[in-house]
Amino acid sequence: MISSTRFVDPFTGKREKPSDYFLITQDFQKGTIDNSNLHTTTVFGEFNFAGGKFAANFSAPWTYYEQKDRSDASRYGKAFVGAKWNPLIDTGWPFFIILEGRLGFPSGGDTDKFAGGDYYSGIANLTLGATWKQFLFVLRGSGIFPLSKDHANLDTQSGLPYWAQTASTTTTQNTEEHPEIQKITQWFAYVTYFWTKDLSVFGGLLYRTPYVNVIGGGSLLEEDSEIQKKFPKAFKEASLGFNYTLTKGTYLTIAGRLPLIRDPEIRLYDYAITTSVSFEIPEWRDSSKKSEKEAEEFESEEDLEKK
Repeated sequence: MISSTRFVDPFTGKREKPSDYFLITQDFQKGTIDNSNLHTTTVFGEFNFAGGKFAANFSAPWTYYEQKDRSDASRYGKAFVGAKWNPLIDTGWPFFIILEGRLGFPSGGDTDKFAGGDYYSGIANLTLGATWKQFLFVLRGSGIFPLSKDHANLDTQSGLPYWAQTASTTTTQNTEEHPEIQKITQWFAYVTYFWTKDLSVFGGLLYRTPYVNVIGGGSLLEEDSEIQKKFPKAFKEASLGFNYTLTKGTYLTIAGRLPLIRDPEIRLYDYAITTSVSFEIPEWRDSSKKSEKEAEEFESEEDLEKK
């Protein structure tokens, strides 16, 4: 729920004033467990107020599951709304602090149609950043926590991400009970180098705890218990990518993500590729007005020639 929008964020970019924008992200995750691949499409929008000091945003994901020897399926994910505050926007200082809160809504109780959990959740982000010459340094800490019980109809907690599932040591799973949901702590740091006006490259590291819990519920086999002992306390991921200006107000971001735990028995996925295209609304509005004005001028010139 975080990875698809963390690279493109004009609110923390090098521009003097943030801009209203829409973001469409396509994330491909090459699966390890059960030979499953995930394709997640996320729509993200953000609108600024008071000269960029405040912003409101929303996101809605859709996931397509591609799995060997099983029929493919798609599910709607958890929708979020949020707000940001940038208290240092007007200071002119080369660093910034951004506070953000996001509210996630229940995705639905039918896990054949919805993923992400049928419960309310909250995200609190603290972002610290600084610019130096052609570099941008960003550090973001996140707390992800449940605000209600999960009311999905689950027998194996299949509607929850692996890393949010709760361990079960019982031989049977009671579908009437609401599964407990883990609180998550996540840190993400990256460095961006602005190579040219239209091209920048970046690299980052993500650290999340806990790493993972039992994958599904039900009985635990002895070999499963041995695998569980291999799980580290934290999940770590490296990323590398670039941002490119396609046209004025339209930006492309491509990032590759690689889990640093490579044991095929316990890694959550082999690798992931995130592609994003963002559209700055004011730039598009100005471009539209400019096109209309040019069309009017062209029509006026044609009328003069006819006369």
